[in-house]
Amino acid sequence: MLFRSVIADTRTLSGNIMLDTDENPEIAEAFTGKNAYRLSGEGSTDMMYVAVPFSDTLVLRVLKSMATVYKNVDSRIRVMYMWLAITPLIAVAFTLLMSRVLGKTSKQLNEGFKQLETGNFSVRLNEGHSDPDGLIGGFNEMAEQVDRKWKSVRRRNHAMNMVTNTMQNGILAVDSDLHIVLINPAAKQMLGISGSAEGTSISEASHDVKLNSVFTDAMAQEGVYTCDVIARTAVGRARRPLRLYVTSLRDDGNTVGALALVEDVTELKRLEQVRTDFAANVSHELKTPLTSIKGFVETLQAGAINKPEMAQKFLNIIMLEADRLTRLINDILSISKLESGDDKVEMQALPLNTMAADICDLLRMHAEQKHITVTCTENAPQTLIWGNPDRVKQMLINLIDNAIKYTLDGGSVTVAVYKDDTTAYFSCSDTGIGIADENIPRLFERFYRVDKGRSRSMGGTGLGLAIVKHIVMSMNGHIEVHSKLGEGTEFLISLPLYDGQTVQPVTGQSMDSTDSVIG
Repeated sequence: MLFRSVIADTRTLSGNIMLDTDENPEIAEAFTGKNAYRLSGEGSTDMMYVAVPFSDTLVLRVLKSMATVYKNVDSRIRVMYMWLAITPLIAVAFTLLMSRVLGKTSKQLNEGFKQLETGNFSVRLNEGHSDPDGLIGGFNEMAEQVDRKWKSVRRRNHAMNMVTNTMQNGILAVDSDLHIVLINPAAKQMLGISGSAEGTSISEASHDVKLNSVFTDAMAQEGVYTCDVIARTAVGRARRPLRLYVTSLRDDGNTVGALALVEDVTELKRLEQVRTDFAANVSHELKTPLTSIKGFVETLQAGAINKPEMAQKFLNIIMLEADRLTRLINDILSISKLESGDDKVEMQALPLNTMAADICDLLRMHAEQKHITVTCTENAPQTLIWGNPDRVKQMLINLIDNAIKYTLDGGSVTVAVYKDDTTAYFSCSDTGIGIADENIPRLFERFYRVDKGRSRSMGGTGLGLAIVKHIVMSMNGHIEVHSKLGEGTEFLISLPLYDGQTVQPVTGQSMDSTDSVIG
């Protein structure tokens, strides 16, 4: 049997009390595990008994007069009614306040987002004291991040535009539908595209050059696709060769477009042709004297050696062809050294007027055999230039000797040296056969001859004027040609005057162009 007791009773203010459960039913109910109460009238005062279980054997009983209970309940009810009365007022006031605050915040945010939409990423809102939820602060932080990223993108785009716009090669990018997404000025000029081309199809933008198949083929394969095309920059203009290096653009393994590097290969094609022609000309020029030498040697071996007169004639021809071959080889070596810039020669101050007079004296005897008068005018004594004496001598000999060769008997050759404040001038003019206008632009090409048969008969190699042009350009000068058929020709060379300072020569340049040549 369990021993049950009341742990405390506010009536007796004691614990461990054993009360009769028949007289105190609330205690009996509490021992069942439930909270229980009982009202009882004791004299003039109604009482309330409340029993609370703590365990199966322990109960706490509380005694309170009903007057006290009513008083407490009434007080709480009054408080409750008061809160019920003022809560709506507080809610309305709070709503109005928040509406005003949030309305002002909402207006600020709306204006801020409008500024962002127009591209004003530097906009910032005044936070003040009306940002309870941190919305304005959040907006300003977001705007700051957008502004930083936008400025970074602008810097990158500006750098990219500077690079692409100043490139000599063309840049052209298309999307998977062959619409142009990027094109620089160089590509527009090469392909003959005018105006804004972004967004248009490549076929519409470039009518003259059919590039659809080029980009389609490039996007269908891996690596760089190379293709040569012929373009015309404008109606009526000559066509020019272009070379495209095209690679596909991929994103997550999917082809999204293609990027092409466009290169104008006009000069490259020209140089390739020049090299091809040079090789062919060298082969031909070397083969001709060698064939002659071999033929006469074979004739001598066949018995002509036993005929003194014939043998001597053939030997003289062999000697002439050998000399011609030697001159050709020497000229080829000279022009090769000049073009490559590997020929390191000693430079010094040279009196151009004195050297010209000496060469005239050297060649005057040869001219007199043709009854040609050679006159050297020195209007500028001590005309100093900076150069190599052997090269300058070779230049003067080639020009003056050519003038004598192509002047008819009884004609004249005039050499003049003069200067201004900065430049020395050398002029060699003749009363010879002259040069046709169509031949002048090619006059300085290697192995080019106006009259091939006559040039060979005079012992020319076809490299003399090319060597002259090389030498002139290596000395930072330029050469002009003035000529009329039947009246004669003038070669005019201008060179920097030596001013007491070392002048660096120009080396390693391509001398195949005909710049500074005037007909």
